[in-house]
Amino acid sequence: MNKLLFQLTAPLLLITGAFYAQAGTLSYQAIPAVQSDASCGISNANEYTSAVDGGNASGTDRVINGITLYSMVGSGQSVTTDNCTLNALAGTLTNANASPDGIQADGTFKDVLSDMTFNNDAADNSQQEIVLDPASLAAGTTYDLRVYICNAGGEDRQVNLSFVGDGQGAVETGFFNEDDARTSAGGFQDAGQVYYVNYRYTWDGDSTPGITITQKSGQVPFILYALTNQPVAAGEAAAAPPLAGQEAAAPPPAAEAEGAGASTGLVSAETDQVGVTTDTFYGNESLKKNGRWIEVKKYGRCWQPTGCPSGWRPYWRGSFRHCDDCGWTWVCDSSEEEWGWACYHYGRWCQVEGVGCGWAWCPGTAWSGAWVSWRKGQDAECSCVGWAPLPPEAVCRVGIGISTWVDRECDIGPGCYTFVHIRDFGSDSYEHCGCIYERGRYVNILEHTVNITNISYTNINVTNVNVTNVNIYNGGPDYNWCNTEIRKQGGKEIPQIHVNRYDNPAELKGGKPSHLEGNNLALLAPKVTPEKNPKFVPKVAATVPANKIDHGWNQVKDPKIKNELKNKI
Repeated sequence: MNKLLFQLTAPLLLITGAFYAQAGTLSYQAIPAVQSDASCGISNANEYTSAVDGGNASGTDRVINGITLYSMVGSGQSVTTDNCTLNALAGTLTNANASPDGIQADGTFKDVLSDMTFNNDAADNSQQEIVLDPASLAAGTTYDLRVYICNAGGEDRQVNLSFVGDGQGAVETGFFNEDDARTSAGGFQDAGQVYYVNYRYTWDGDSTPGITITQKSGQVPFILYALTNQPVAAGEAAAAPPLAGQEAAAPPPAAEAEGAGASTGLVSAETDQVGVTTDTFYGNESLKKNGRWIEVKKYGRCWQPTGCPSGWRPYWRGSFRHCDDCGWTWVCDSSEEEWGWACYHYGRWCQVEGVGCGWAWCPGTAWSGAWVSWRKGQDAECSCVGWAPLPPEAVCRVGIGISTWVDRECDIGPGCYTFVHIRDFGSDSYEHCGCIYERGRYVNILEHTVNITNISYTNINVTNVNVTNVNIYNGGPDYNWCNTEIRKQGGKEIPQIHVNRYDNPAELKGGKPSHLEGNNLALLAPKVTPEKNPKFVPKVAATVPANKIDHGWNQVKDPKIKNELKNKI
């Protein structure tokens, strides 16, 4: 397969002007049982030095999201494919198939997990090695090495994975049961959860990256289902979400962005900064006329719309449309919410108990079609789609994005969500169609839904070592699935739209910062530059202490129900 290697001049990462040595780190990423292909972390927005499909003896390499996973069929003591070698240090390798019925995944990804390569003749405490070809790697480049795990055998496969590659000490998972996700360090609540272990390392140019697997019992060996290794854009911080029970580290402040504004369809290649001070928003007339600024102790200066009806919340007056370039995009009428160009496409929202309309917007620097967490019904109890405004804790970094872990890591509760029946998802306005589910049902609804958030934040143009632009794609419910279900229910299908973004408001028709004409959406989308000393610092109308921030759990009065629902999430 084609390789794209990000060359660096030294085995160090540059972050906000300071150099840091990078020790390898582990993280765990859950993959939902539905729309697994879209959420498995394999994407043609990435480049891969290795992409392996274990045990696939069908003769046809599988393709997920445009990426070919090359077959690794076990034979003898060693087998190699796509710059990746699996060695049995004792015993011989073989391949097999599992019944896909019990695998909690769908699509091509489920087919990948139904094949496996393993050591057939190992003894207790025997070992296997997975080795990456150093010739496929670049010294000083940071990589994500991912091993995919699922319960396909139902056996007690006690294994320890020891990752190396950065010239420092090995990073180990500790012994866990490969057939019981609850025994891993990922904090999963379902034994059958499909997930991957992500090892982020910066290759030192000397060591041989890979994994040593120790299995406790020779009768139940480690199984390799799939593996990928991909470069990570330079300057990125630690991988994906933290482990369960750990706090997410605050992102380092990004360097000032360069280049044109967002009218090109791209944004500058930097971590999205949330909670910024900038005249882009402070001096804007649509925000001045329609709201006020308050101080939220945890997040800084935030904006509140005024004159909102009872029960108002973000992403309510309007609807979602789908765009090939930017995914699910929020469309609202400028005559109702003139400020929507800013508050639905930059930054985050928080609930503030008993203050104004009950919500406040925290400014951010990166543009997206929408900044929301997505949920979808997973059984006959709920044929619904739901979304919640992302809170400021939801950090979006280049090369990582935001995925299905967001509800858990950012503690998003049912009170933040809005749900509609899939039949009504194509409505022009969820407020006006009267189709929003009664909010008293949301605790029960959340129990019958699964998180399907998939916001990718990926490099588009790479010139030598410089990532010049990135694209943010707001993935969520599968567009084709939505319209198929809507047709079954007799609803209005969701059209595809084209989004045109403009730096200069004078270029917008009629001066409207958001204007939908046919299937073309014109939006004001300026480049947002953080300013330490803005000229138009607004007065603060109210101050909100941290204990008045509601993550969507205040409506759940029964502590037992709250704990059960949090455990499920």
